Amino acid sequence: MTLVAEGPFGLQSADLPMLLFALVGGVICIVWIVARSVADVLKTMQIQETRRELAAYVAEGSIKPDDAVRLLSTDSSGIESMIHNAVEWGTLTPEKATELIKQARSADAPVSAGEKVASKSAG
Repeated sequence: MTLVAEGPFGLQSADLPMLLFALVGGVICIVWIVARSVADVLKTMQIQETRRELAAYVAEGSIKPDDAVRLLSTDSSGIESMIHNAVEWGTLTPEKATELIKQARSADAPVSAGEKVASKSAG
């Protein structure tokens, strides 16, 4: 029979390392979640600031509206590589991957300011 000291709340001394491990892991997870949230907020703020700056440049005539749209369009290469990896891992069918890539590429196509005005007036 092994004697194990009993601590507060009925914990045995053998449970202490496991409890510390769980607490440290929990703290690390909480810190990571908070840091990720702060990073996402900062990224969103930077995107909005960039949009406001481009709108100001367009308003003062420094750049053309078409150039501003082109600057704001995102590159789909990162999305395409993630889709490719999902197909390789078997988590996405090739048919669905093709559809997603088409959607990503059509979202990246620069739209001229004239087309935007025409689509707004038509709809």
